[in-house]
Amino acid sequence: MLKTAFHNTRGLDDGFGMHIACFIPSLFGGGAERVALNLCNGWSRAGHKVNIVVAEASGAFRDQIPTDVELVNLDTIKVRKSIGKLAQYIDDRRPDVLCSHLSHANIAAIRAVRKSNAKPKCVLVEHLTMSAYKGVKLRDKLIKPIARRVYKHADAIIAVSKGAARDLEQTLSLPSESVHVIYNPVVTDAMMNKANLGNDQTWFQDEVPVVLGVGRLTPQKDFTTLISAFAIARKQRALRLVLLGTGELQSKLESQVRSLGLEEDILLAGFSKNPYSWMTQANLLVLSSRWEALPTVLIEAMACGCNIVATDCPSGPAEILVEDLARGLVPVGDSDKMAEKILYMLQNPIDGDRLREMARSSFSDEQSCNAYLQLFEEIK
Repeated sequence: MLKTAFHNTRGLDDGFGMHIACFIPSLFGGGAERVALNLCNGWSRAGHKVNIVVAEASGAFRDQIPTDVELVNLDTIKVRKSIGKLAQYIDDRRPDVLCSHLSHANIAAIRAVRKSNAKPKCVLVEHLTMSAYKGVKLRDKLIKPIARRVYKHADAIIAVSKGAARDLEQTLSLPSESVHVIYNPVVTDAMMNKANLGNDQTWFQDEVPVVLGVGRLTPQKDFTTLISAFAIARKQRALRLVLLGTGELQSKLESQVRSLGLEEDILLAGFSKNPYSWMTQANLLVLSSRWEALPTVLIEAMACGCNIVATDCPSGPAEILVEDLARGLVPVGDSDKMAEKILYMLQNPIDGDRLREMARSSFSDEQSCNAYLQLFEEIK
């Protein structure tokens, strides 16, 4: 029964600061899930009681939950079916703040808080540019009209970039004072320790440059354009491409690679628990996305000293790639321009130490966690 699902493995000590519940759909490997884990780790280190509440407790990140953060499994699989159990969790545990991530979880969180008796403060974190989001499933098509009705009931909404914040205000008709910009907690000591572990992939053992793409194999990430751009650049010089990630388009991308005759030059390596070791040794990371909000992978690559080419999509890349890094921006969906920029950046790389310093100065976990905690205190 529900009581078992909500069993507290940590104990309800009185010595904690705030009790923060972080609601995410699952623990599958994605940027939003990684951000949520980094936040929970930082809040726990700061002395707060933290629960990670999930609709489904499976996924690659399950074994990366910090030992002093409790995992609460609602065991509903589907987020839309978790509202009742989430409301009961709220009434049983009475967190001070419910902080949810991703649009469909945000909608469920608002409804659960309104259904509950305890009524914690509800903070929504939006990881995508809402107007650019084009889902094919019925759930995805309903997100914008439903969000327009329910997001206004949140105590605060966090956008992960300035562009995403402006877009949220306009798309959902939200007052600007309700939307706060907090950059993601990307650069952590744990991440840098992983980056320094090394990578024994044989492709790193000779002088052929390696281009890297990281993300779910979905239409949003547009790896089709990256593969096409790589094929164009490959005609000019020896190159290799590695894609880290899994997703619905894997078979289509594999067919594209075969049709181009590039099986020896392109590796679809699947999901990696340590993409940072790849970034540390790759010559270039390419983000080919059609839309984002704040693409964490760009910051991770910078922290690893890896040069970048990225689409100037809405939104985030132009906020991250500032000053001379902006020369790595290319139009969305333009494989010819992307190929040109890949070749240019390989010939004219930016100093790795400068990339690392820029990432740490703006996107550290400490800065982000403190900004969240300050907001929680303000709305409490």
